[in-house]
Amino acid sequence: MVGGGIFAVLGLSVKLTGGGAPLAFFIAGMVALVTSYSYASLSVRYPSQGDTVSFLDRAFGPGLLTGTANILLWLSYIACSRSIPMRSGAMVPLSSPRTVSLSGNTF
Repeated sequence: MVGGGIFAVLGLSVKLTGGGAPLAFFIAGMVALVTSYSYASLSVRYPSQGDTVSFLDRAFGPGLLTGTANILLWLSYIACSRSIPMRSGAMVPLSSPRTVSLSGNTF
């Protein structure tokens, strides 16, 4: 649950919340703890090689609800995967050289 995004949003979260950043991270950690406990409980109860979608399939059966949840889950994965490089790119200092000169040619 903790990935590269923690490094990408750390500065922004401190800027937005100021002194409340440690509390915000604590609350997020508690939510992650409850979520991981529920996944562990589901994995013990319904052992499979699947993931969230297999739990939804057992709970609601194959159908529109499970399919929609699966698509939304994939879209959230894509959004998260896309946001980490975007935020990481924002950490490059703006004072870095804008042009590169090689053998008298400016790029």
